[in-house]
Amino acid sequence: MPKRYRLRRRSSPLPYRVANVGLAVSNRAVFLCGGIRGFRRGDVTPLTLRYDSALAVWNCVAPMQTGVTGRRDLGIASAGDHIYVVGGLDNHYRTLASVERYDVLSNQWMYVASLPTPLTKSAVFSFDGRLFVFGGSKSISDCLSFTNAAYCYDTKADVWSGNDGVRSLSCVEAFNPETQQWTKKCVFC
Repeated sequence: MPKRYRLRRRSSPLPYRVANVGLAVSNRAVFLCGGIRGFRRGDVTPLTLRYDSALAVWNCVAPMQTGVTGRRDLGIASAGDHIYVVGGLDNHYRTLASVERYDVLSNQWMYVASLPTPLTKSAVFSFDGRLFVFGGSKSISDCLSFTNAAYCYDTKADVWSGNDGVRSLSCVEAFNPETQQWTKKCVFC
């Protein structure tokens, strides 16, 4: 029978209504980034909240650099002491290529190299000092604009590589933990 876990403390509600946000964990804290505030057209927010689990409260931290426009439907991942928000939509439903990095220790956002193409609703994760971005949409208004893009961002070199889904990929290696062996697959990074 699987273990059962109980929450020791209830979390507090968010300070405002929000949807289409990004959520990441870094340094044992939860960060909520951007989204739509209030559910009215154009209420895209650049705000960032940090959940303080010791006090069970949400606190505002530095807002994203996108300033007044904010971003929603963004990709998000944490890598070390940084959180990266990737693409998304602004308050005019324009698809963004910009990427921002939040330093959880200094409470500061900065722009880093932009995606090779604007994307929204992409899957993003980090591994070994890199961000990986897969799929998403190039336009919110065209359901046929979904993509099979695959990009890799080197966080140290501040450079993107990859594939926009039109060109074919080269090669990757996949590790099988059962056999303890690597096999070649397809890579772009």
